[in-house]
Amino acid sequence: MVSIPANPSQGQEPPAERRSRLEAQLQADLERVSKDQKREQRQELPRELSMELLEDLALLESDELEELIANTVDEVTLQVAVDSGSCANVAHPDDMPKGAVLEPNVDDKHFSGAGGDRIKKYGTCKTKCTGSAGEFTTDWSCAEVTRALHSVSKIAGPEDHPTGYQDVIFNNKRCCVVPPGIVNLIMTKVKAVAEYKRAGGLYLADITLSSFARQGPVR
Repeated sequence: MVSIPANPSQGQEPPAERRSRLEAQLQADLERVSKDQKREQRQELPRELSMELLEDLALLESDELEELIANTVDEVTLQVAVDSGSCANVAHPDDMPKGAVLEPNVDDKHFSGAGGDRIKKYGTCKTKCTGSAGEFTTDWSCAEVTRALHSVSKIAGPEDHPTGYQDVIFNNKRCCVVPPGIVNLIMTKVKAVAEYKRAGGLYLADITLSSFARQGPVR
């Protein structure tokens, strides 16, 4: 959990200094959380290995085992879009690396597109992902889609989770996944222009629309 520094008494700290202090504390917390996550990361073997192979692998030193995994795991590179309107992380099964195990869709449940059309779901697959900011794991729903999507609600975690898994923040240049608590920290300092509440896998708001008043002399 990101620690939130205590607020100084009003009038005792200039705004510029307060902002610098908060930025320094936030940067320190982000670096600490990133280091903790890297220490927790472990390379994993695929499931369903033969007992004979497992016995041979058990004789290897840890460095040799990691090198073996790195040399045998297939990799593919996808351009993934982050999407607040998607309720699942989705990708086409043909886009998955060769070593990934696809769990079939035994429930025969599928997705609905924005226009109500049916999108076939083939099953689920778990992969390790590496991006410019670091490594993470994704549980994919493999479906008949043309673009891989990372779901904002899946990244953030279940609605009833006490802190959420991660926070997701956007501006006009970038989107970043950051440790939980960052959005709440920011919102203690600023007032929202609009807010969309979590409802299932989406973020929704009731918006009242009205026409603009005509400009011109009053009659």
